[in-house]
Amino acid sequence: MRGFLIDPDNWDPYYAMHRALDMKIPQQELVDGYWRVIYYLRDVFKREEHISTFDETCEDCQLELEELEALFTDDYHRGALKVAGLRFAK
Repeated sequence: MRGFLIDPDNWDPYYAMHRALDMKIPQQELVDGYWRVIYYLRDVFKREEHISTFDETCEDCQLELEELEALFTDDYHRGALKVAGLRFAK
């Protein structure tokens, strides 16, 4: 899958910033909510070995649906998961 990491262990914050630039997210837009979602997704994946759903992410990060969509305009799978270095397996 283009732009996704093959091995999530290769992720680091610089990868996230690079992916964000590719997605036309200005660096000044990488606010606390953005990082909170990224680190949450990575933590859940590492701890529970699954990808958190959109609803779980909103609830656990205390974000409204619209707030999460505003942070990751390319949608949850192509946006948040890609920047977090994770892939959604169908």
